[in-house]
Amino acid sequence: MSADHTGNMLKSVLAGAISRGAPAYNAGRIQECVRIYTETGRVVLQNNLVPSRQLRTRLSTVLDQAGPIDVDAQAWALRRVFDDILAYEAPLSPSMMPTGTIRLESFLDQLPAPAEIHDNVMGGVSRGAFRANTFSGTISLENNGGFASVRWRFGQPQDWSAARGMYLKMTHDERAEQTFKVVAKSLAVARAVYGANYKITVANPEGSAEPILIPFEAFDELEQMGRRVDGAPKLAADQVVEIGLMAIKPTVVGEFRLNILDWGLWYG
Repeated sequence: MSADHTGNMLKSVLAGAISRGAPAYNAGRIQECVRIYTETGRVVLQNNLVPSRQLRTRLSTVLDQAGPIDVDAQAWALRRVFDDILAYEAPLSPSMMPTGTIRLESFLDQLPAPAEIHDNVMGGVSRGAFRANTFSGTISLENNGGFASVRWRFGQPQDWSAARGMYLKMTHDERAEQTFKVVAKSLAVARAVYGANYKITVANPEGSAEPILIPFEAFDELEQMGRRVDGAPKLAADQVVEIGLMAIKPTVVGEFRLNILDWGLWYG
């Protein structure tokens, strides 16, 4: 079974459970909601549909809680795990270079000083910093938090339209589990939609020395505060005003360390 087919099946199963469980909860039938969520959770675990070890562990832990359980808390615990599973995105990772001539042009040493934007903007306590080309910190779920990021903001829009996209050479701890986000923003979007940007999920699970190639056309879904902005254009590669890195739940919880070996544009 292909990964796409498995992912679609998982989303369908969880969405179906939520469509039945949420109305039951809202009608005061909380035990019925828990029963629906519990049965669904065991089905997706038994069929190995959950893509992340950490998410599988979280779901299993909630399902196997022993002793007296507050059914309301149980319903919400299961729903939060379901929501995080639905939000999971398979990352881009190092791959064979495309056929033809590829040229890499680094901009890592030319970046301005980064700004830090963490979940404390909404009451969270996660932290992160970029030092010596390493992004590290701790992601906490306390106060409904769960992300840390660093952003590089250009004084003038960067015209990168001659390139095919960005590349990233990186290594990180917890290679089999953790994924990260590459963030980008263009001028028109920055002016029109406050706090909106484009994000691509990346990882290097094998510790490969090959670059992760991120075509500009992959930045095709605009987000604002974690929500998709419908009808938005793709990233305008001729007016890039900000790029960044983000560590975010559910695949990064606790300490993280992301080493950036090189970052730049690729042509070909």
